[in-house]
Amino acid sequence: MNDLLINRILVATDFSACARRAVDYGLCVAHAWSAHVDLLYVAEVLRGLDLDEPLADPMLEMRRKEAAQFLGDLATRVRQEGLDADWHLREGIPSEQIGQTALELRADLVVVGTHGRTGLDHIMLGSTAERVIKHAPCPVLTVRVAPIHGEKDVDIPPCIRHLLVPVDFSSPSLDALEYAIQVVDRFGARLTILHVLEPIYYDLELGLGRIEQEAQKRTHWEAQLDGLAQVVKERGLAAGSVVLGGIPSESIVTYARAQGCDVIVMGTHGRRGLSRLRYGSVAESVLRQAPCPVLTVRSPKFSSQHSRMMPLSVAEP
Repeated sequence: MNDLLINRILVATDFSACARRAVDYGLCVAHAWSAHVDLLYVAEVLRGLDLDEPLADPMLEMRRKEAAQFLGDLATRVRQEGLDADWHLREGIPSEQIGQTALELRADLVVVGTHGRTGLDHIMLGSTAERVIKHAPCPVLTVRVAPIHGEKDVDIPPCIRHLLVPVDFSSPSLDALEYAIQVVDRFGARLTILHVLEPIYYDLELGLGRIEQEAQKRTHWEAQLDGLAQVVKERGLAAGSVVLGGIPSESIVTYARAQGCDVIVMGTHGRRGLSRLRYGSVAESVLRQAPCPVLTVRSPKFSSQHSRMMPLSVAEP
């Protein structure tokens, strides 16, 4: 397995309740790999009509001083837990600064809350978390403050026991699965590989032959999925597979909620099929509805010694 998967974690915070929960998950992962933790606060600076000139903010210096105090206290807590930690204070557009800092520090994972002090999930997701996912040079773990699977106590320690990995058999989704296997191994968790067959739309020209083709396609993908799970089980890890029908994002979220999954692991791009054209990005839709943290895998950093378990591609039926 890949012992060098995560050496450095960048945890972005604005000290909101959601960000505090993200810190908890960041430390959970850091302990699993004995990783270095970098804490980051970005003092947002608004831009005027001249994009090169920031708007004057008389409260900026006060916010900087408060943030420095909070970051220092948080870094002390992390060190008391036996981890190495540094803190960083930046100014600018949060998503841009998070991505740039991750690049400069060569972070292996970014952890960020899905919304901040405003509490407006859809606004903050669109402006920060989703932009971080699109531009970060490494995988990103997004964490919500909402109670996980209906639990009332959101202060309970994070627990990673069951990972759900939706795959559409594209290269990005198979990379995400390869990455998830390393996490499963490190946490002693179990893995479920999920494929969603999207509905076909019937018209007057759709005959019995087409319906039979769809049945054959389902059989094909079930066999492929079972083969992937078998490879994982042969390495001594707990793994299973399931094929569902429906709209991908809805089926993924419903299954994760019903099965009490702790983390959903996804690639950031997939096949350009019906879901992408009609319903937008599946990953973005899952982010907005997921009952648990979502780990989006873009540019996974496998070591040169890593022995890949998953194929790079899977043949169509």
